[in-house]
Amino acid sequence: MNVGPASAATASLHAVSRDGEPAVQGTFTLSPRNTADGAQWVTAMSWQGGGLVIDHLRRVSEGVYTTTEPIPAAGKWKSLLRIANGRALRAIPIYLPNDPAIPAVGVPASAHFTRTFVREKRILQREAVGGPAGLSTVAYVLLAGIVSGWIAAIVAGMGRMGGGGGGRSRRRRRVGAASRRAIGGVS
Repeated sequence: MNVGPASAATASLHAVSRDGEPAVQGTFTLSPRNTADGAQWVTAMSWQGGGLVIDHLRRVSEGVYTTTEPIPAAGKWKSLLRIANGRALRAIPIYLPNDPAIPAVGVPASAHFTRTFVREKRILQREAVGGPAGLSTVAYVLLAGIVSGWIAAIVAGMGRMGGGGGGRSRRRRRVGAASRRAIGGVS
C-alpha cells in the first residue's frame, strides 16, 4: 500500500457525547478536493477504547465529508479519518492519546485543524519503533532456514512418491524371485 498523491484534510469538529463519554462530530474538507474520487471508502474509525466504531462518512459535496455518528475522542480511544483509494490507504489522526510507554505524543481532537494524510500503517503501528538491526537479520536468516527445511522435506517426499514406482517394482521382483525359489528351486 502507498499513500497516494500529497493530500490533506481540514477538520471542523464540535464536542458531543457518545455513551456518556467525550466524542466529536464534524466535517472534513479534503485538499485537493478530488482526493477521495473513486475511493472504496471514506471512514472515521475508532478503536482501543472499549470497542470498535466505523463511521462511513456522508459526502456533502466534492471533497467535503461529514460524520454520521459521534466519534470517540478521549481516554484510550484512537480515532482516524481513513481513505482507501485503489492501492492508497491513507489516514489522518482525529484523536490519539498520549502514550508514554511507546513513547508517543498525543494528538488532540481540536475544534479546527489541518493535517496531512500519511500511510495508515504509520498511525496504526505508531508503537513500532524498530530494534537492533542485527536482531532482525538473525530472525530473517532463521526464518529462511526453516522455510528451506520445509522445501527440502517436501522435495524429498515428492521424490520418494513420484519415483516412477521404482521402489515398489523392485520389492515385487525380490518377492517374486524368492517365491520362485521356494516353489521350484528356480533362481
